[in-house]
Amino acid sequence: MNCIDIDSHNLCLLNFFDILGNCENEISNDLHQYELLDNLSYQNIDTKKILYYHIILHICETFIHKLTFNKVILVYNEMDLTKSLLVKYSNKQRTLSFLTNTLNKIGNILPIKLYKSNVMFNTMRDILDNDDGERIELISELQQVTNKVDSFQKVKKFAQKYELTFLSREFFRRVKTKNLMFS
Repeated sequence: MNCIDIDSHNLCLLNFFDILGNCENEISNDLHQYELLDNLSYQNIDTKKILYYHIILHICETFIHKLTFNKVILVYNEMDLTKSLLVKYSNKQRTLSFLTNTLNKIGNILPIKLYKSNVMFNTMRDILDNDDGERIELISELQQVTNKVDSFQKVKKFAQKYELTFLSREFFRRVKTKNLMFS
């Protein structure tokens, strides 16, 4: 897992596209099993269910099991989508649009911190290795990242709509607790 630990500021940055890469084989296997892969449509409710299931599960599991005492932030930049199985079966712009919308939804319903970057993840690493104003500005932006999720109601509604049974109250509590511990 490609991550950047900034111990001096209690921050741990995770690249969303690494998490996506870790679950893409499972996604493509499920899409293929239900014959959704050849005509991949992000509007299809069954396609959404499969994608939401794997993406949300892997994000939450990564947050829960990340061994760090720092505040974990999920970093997203569209330019980091370089090699993806999803792009192989669909238009890159449609894939990016779907992923951006998905992350917006996830950021609104789950207790995770999400940072939409204007630089690629590896460039962010380079910026953080330097000791200049750009680094200070980036760290300041990262420290201001918050999540607005207070209750389980939005998660429950979303989970029911897309049949994401793993998003139970207990699972939500585990993600929220891990996130609050190091905020």
